[in-house]
Amino acid sequence: MMPRFFKILAVVLTASLPLISQRSSLAQQSEMSNTVIRGIVRTVSGQPLVGARLFLFDSPSSQYWPNFEEQAEVTTDAKGNFAWRVPKNLERQVLANTNPASSPPACYVLPLEPGLNAKVRLALNYSGRSGTREVLERLVLSCKAQWLHPDKDPLLSVITPERGRVELLLHDPSGKALKKESVNVIVANQFSNYAGALVFEGKTDDVGRLFWQGYSDVRRLSIMVPGVGFGSTGQFALLPDQVVSPRVPALARFAKVSGSVAPALLKAGASVHIEDFFEKERKWYDPQAVVDERGHFLMDGVPPGEHTLVLKGGQGVAKKVTIILGAAEQKSNVVFESAEPAPMASGSPRPSPLPILRRFDVANTTVSGRVTNVAGEGVDNVTIYAICSFDGGLRQVQEILSTKSLPDGSYAIRGLHGSRVALVAANVDSSLALVTAEGPSAPNSAEPKNPELHADLVLPSDHTELTVQVLRNGNPLSDAWVLLSPQSGTGLFDTHYMGTMRSPARDSLQALLTPKLKTNSAGLAKFKDLSPGAWNITALAGSEGELESVGQWMGGRSLKADYAVASGVTLRVGEPKTFALSVVPQPGEIAYHVEGPDGLPPKDPSLSLSFGLAGSFNTSSSTVATVDRAGNGVYSMSHSGLWNITTRFAATSIGNNAEPFYEAGALVAISPALGQQQPIFLHSIKRSAGSIRVQIKDAAGSPTAGSVWIGDSFDSAKFGASTTPTAAAIFSDMPSGSYMLNASAKPWPLPPSLGEKNEPFPNDEVLSRVKQFVPQDVEVKASKESLIVRQPQLLGYVRGKIQVPDAPANYAVYLPSYNASSVRIRYDATSGEFLAGPFSTPDAMIRVTSIKGKLAILDFDSRISGNGSASHD
Repeated sequence: MMPRFFKILAVVLTASLPLISQRSSLAQQSEMSNTVIRGIVRTVSGQPLVGARLFLFDSPSSQYWPNFEEQAEVTTDAKGNFAWRVPKNLERQVLANTNPASSPPACYVLPLEPGLNAKVRLALNYSGRSGTREVLERLVLSCKAQWLHPDKDPLLSVITPERGRVELLLHDPSGKALKKESVNVIVANQFSNYAGALVFEGKTDDVGRLFWQGYSDVRRLSIMVPGVGFGSTGQFALLPDQVVSPRVPALARFAKVSGSVAPALLKAGASVHIEDFFEKERKWYDPQAVVDERGHFLMDGVPPGEHTLVLKGGQGVAKKVTIILGAAEQKSNVVFESAEPAPMASGSPRPSPLPILRRFDVANTTVSGRVTNVAGEGVDNVTIYAICSFDGGLRQVQEILSTKSLPDGSYAIRGLHGSRVALVAANVDSSLALVTAEGPSAPNSAEPKNPELHADLVLPSDHTELTVQVLRNGNPLSDAWVLLSPQSGTGLFDTHYMGTMRSPARDSLQALLTPKLKTNSAGLAKFKDLSPGAWNITALAGSEGELESVGQWMGGRSLKADYAVASGVTLRVGEPKTFALSVVPQPGEIAYHVEGPDGLPPKDPSLSLSFGLAGSFNTSSSTVATVDRAGNGVYSMSHSGLWNITTRFAATSIGNNAEPFYEAGALVAISPALGQQQPIFLHSIKRSAGSIRVQIKDAAGSPTAGSVWIGDSFDSAKFGASTTPTAAAIFSDMPSGSYMLNASAKPWPLPPSLGEKNEPFPNDEVLSRVKQFVPQDVEVKASKESLIVRQPQLLGYVRGKIQVPDAPANYAVYLPSYNASSVRIRYDATSGEFLAGPFSTPDAMIRVTSIKGKLAILDFDSRISGNGSASHD
């Protein structure tokens, strides 16, 4: 595996080495000067990499990973030259593919600024075998390698990709330059699978400056300074052979946590750690604290947010402790207590439950019953379909089995999964009969049940008919395809879904539920024995295969055939219906012309195209489109309508996945009545990253010193900064989007306690005494700076009492997960009283759940108004 520590690492070289060759390596050894590989490392511009430490191993993304470790370490000299003497135990594996007469080995490089160290730091509880690879695979790039004069004195020439440099000017929370301080730098947007991070370690110079280098890409750097604080750059473009200086606001202060460990848990060497599951950017970060002989601990360097503290190395098992911290907060009296032992079942232990993946293998359900007419008489030779959807482990799976009824109308279908089956009975000259059979379920039972389900099906006596007339240009159209589909859906999985089990029974049922016919010479298609309800009708003057493509996305291609769609045609029992529709050309093709702010077409023919129906929520899709040298392109939509389209192309050589980029948009109407239209003119404007300026005020409204941290649902503190009475916190180069902003200031306004179990609830005066900072949703807009002013405010609480027909102890009162994490609740199971808060929004959701009571789950909203608390019985 790859070495976990890189000291003064400038380049990491990797050689792709397959399995040992059966050829003799004697000749190869002589060609390589007795198994010494010599080479030189240069940049594209020809500059040698001096003092670089190289490691030869397999590509981080390869499934093969030779265990070379420090055996493959080598350092370049003052001219960029290196010489690696292959260890004896690696000779056969290395020489199998490094013969100068053959192709050169694949090489990969990880750049590093001189004076920096790099360490792979895995997450606290990461147990995978490939963590180092997962951390590094996106930070290395392939190099160009070739053998020079292979016939005599072979030399491996390695050309590294061009790199850019980043200049970081750091300031402490008071705004002073951070001079001669140790700093950890992490590439914040390059992690995968929460494995950890590659931490770059360095020290600022005498003006608070630190340099970092990397390959060209859109980057954001997270900064951690032990004993000082944390922060982040905005998102910036790192370009070859350029130095970029992203703005870093004054660092936000760390929080501190102190507490004690119960005597029963004390053991020499015990320590407290952070075990976070959602803080993706800091899964590697563990500011552990040692527990002293008296059981006390102090943890410094804790970022704000919600954290889970765990005790490791103690005596026995301790309960995990969840805390919520603000920047610069000092939380004390955190106590680790012994976890209660898991209850042991009496008698013989039960076998382990079946793994979820085995649900697919257990097919013991049987459904049986009778098929009758409305008079109750059994009907022979009716086809019964059983539709069963169940959890197959990795995805939902749907199977369809069928059988025929016996002369008395009875049937039985065996070998189904689960305990819920939908049944369809189909007979000639009769509408479909539908029913659902359901029984108790035990998906994780150690002893799989054999459910015996029962369901009778009654064939309708009345008939429902629909005649569809297809016209084109006012004349009947023969040989046109007509497809019917119930507006409520069929309940069948899509044929392309991986969980769909294809079978003849499924194909037959699909044909019954979505019948299709060709029109006769009079342009008529007559459907019989349909189920009552609303139906959609599709008519097409084309092939049967094109029929299923109507209304479907076709990757930018348009359907050439004429067609028409009618929705919501209602059918009633005993009322035959005739419906006419005309097929027409459906122009879905949009021609467009794209240009930049300078009026010139994009240099790169590839651009991003987003499209969606105007006014529809969350229906936008995006794809890669192309334009010609003049900036002209064509794309086809799936059907008529008012479409919103947006084009985007890169403003730099890196790409258009993040600002800056050029963007243009338009509303486009597509309709048969409009016909083919002229190309849409899309004049692009430049979209740059946005910024936020945050000022903190005290309760009286005066500017004050404080801390600001900004995050999202996965990382509560992606960005951090400090403010002073005269300087706001400015977060520059932030990608547009929604964020959660938090603020704090001294003195820290702690919310009042809701009281312990046997204490009285606090009164309204106590609850409304403290003003607090409230998390706020902020929207970062491209190319704009938003001013946010944060000030403590009074918050609301919900006080209530549940009234139930039995004991309150049979119910639980809790907060749904979509409430803010700072909200707490206390429930008295004896009286039924509860108290929850603090809430910063006018609406608060409280949920009451029946544990063993007579009532089912109840939800109710309590609206908070004014500065006090609201009651709700």
